[in-house]
Amino acid sequence: MISHAFAELPAGRPGRARVLHGPWRFRKYRISVFLLTMDGVRQFDAVLDLDTGEISDRGRMNYRFEVIASVRVTGAASAAQTFALVFVNGQEIKMNTAESALGEVLEGEKPEAVARVTQDAAGLQHTLSVLEGVAADGKEWVRKARG
Repeated sequence: MISHAFAELPAGRPGRARVLHGPWRFRKYRISVFLLTMDGVRQFDAVLDLDTGEISDRGRMNYRFEVIASVRVTGAASAAQTFALVFVNGQEIKMNTAESALGEVLEGEKPEAVARVTQDAAGLQHTLSVLEGVAADGKEWVRKARG
């Protein structure tokens, strides 16, 4: 394994809560783990229900660096965003990030700050950085990462 990244995103329409200036926390998460090896990416996905402790919808996927065409994020930083890993054959892996819910921002908070702290807690910024590097440089990114 060369590197790893993860994304912890809300699954479905679960209940949620947070403290002042804190990230949103959810009752149900879709967890995605990306393991980068010399030959490509191994992705593991599962849904974790914190109310029941049940792990479901487990899946895994393996792909070579050469098949990753791009990584993109659409949507405003202060609202719901979609992260997509796009392959050269047009297939996409989409993930919806947590929205900051503009109407639920507390006094003294900024929507952009709430969205940023939620995305940071979910591991999204690091994951995007790793996958964008792989999408841009392919195996060369792995060589650089190994130092």
